[in-house]
Amino acid sequence: MHWVRAMLGGDFGTSIFAERPVLNLISQRLEPTLSISILTMILSATVGVSFGVLAAWSTGGFVDRVLTAFSAVGYSVPIFVIGYFLVYFFAIMTRWLPVQGYMPIDNGIRPWFVHLILPTIALSLGYIAYIARIARASPLDARRWAFGGLHRRSGRPRSAF
Repeated sequence: MHWVRAMLGGDFGTSIFAERPVLNLISQRLEPTLSISILTMILSATVGVSFGVLAAWSTGGFVDRVLTAFSAVGYSVPIFVIGYFLVYFFAIMTRWLPVQGYMPIDNGIRPWFVHLILPTIALSLGYIAYIARIARASPLDARRWAFGGLHRRSGRPRSAF
């Protein structure tokens, strides 16, 4: 029970491996974690909803098929595999982005952002695929319910709608 009281008081003890206070180690990694998390959420939501609405708007067309295939692949491929491909292409082959590391935002927005591009994209692709599937299905369901109810009530032939 002593360790519970100490934790509630903010004392997480000392790390066995680093031999430093655990709270210092956590606070040291808080900025990179929050940066990647926030950028991943923003990218996933904006791109995922856009892809889903675009796919729903062109149901059955070329764009819908391409975005549905992207969603299936993006949702089924593990994040670490996507990360390997992104690092290999954008960091090793083209040398456009850094392979690893984190640059604090104190060093400037551009270096901070450049170091977050690869991890943010790698983490976002699965979420983008998932959100796009949901965003595609929602308008289609709403359209189906609206026209289906109208069709049944009007008594007109199905081809009229």
